[in-house]
Amino acid sequence: GGTECLVVQLTVTQTGNGWWSCTSTAGSSGNVWSVTLDKLYAVSRVVIHNRQDCCHSRINLAKVYAGAVYCGDVNFVSGKSAYEIDCGGAIAKSISVRLPYNYLTLCEVQAFGVPSDGVVLQNVAAGKTTWQNSVGWGGISSRAVDGGISGIWGRATCTHSASAAFNQWRVNLMDSFVVDSVVLYNRLDCCSSRLAGAKVYVGILCVEL
Repeated sequence: GGTECLVVQLTVTQTGNGWWSCTSTAGSSGNVWSVTLDKLYAVSRVVIHNRQDCCHSRINLAKVYAGAVYCGDVNFVSGKSAYEIDCGGAIAKSISVRLPYNYLTLCEVQAFGVPSDGVVLQNVAAGKTTWQNSVGWGGISSRAVDGGISGIWGRATCTHSASAAFNQWRVNLMDSFVVDSVVLYNRLDCCSSRLAGAKVYVGILCVEL
């Protein structure tokens, strides 16, 4: 319950279309922006304000998180200046925006929610023991839980099987958890369609992509 409020706002405020009111990363890969909140909030939505004088499309596919919870992607639309991403009331003490394969420029970030004493969702797969039925081109199974989300093969953050049939990958969570969601990061520099039809299992429960 409670009335939704503005949780956080990027400290540099856009006062026009000039780039000087926006953040910018130095490189075009592996980019992350984050802010730590003053306490736990149930985050309902995050609003991203894009640069308007140049380079508008760079924001495309930026990923928004409330804590470890993936809220959604920014899907670029020509002429649109602000993008609202639904976080569904995720309990978090931080907000982050990740863009692993382009420059990241943010001209305003707003997060809305209400204070909460709920439980923060965590990535329970991170760093855990993994297995896959074959390894091709050095794409070992542990890369899938190493924290790297770049979709570029040369960054050594993607797994790869040795064959094109009957492939499996697993992670041992080492304990029992109530799993809220599973997020997969696909390869982007090549072969993206290979993941189509992959089936995701939590225990014995199966979900098709």
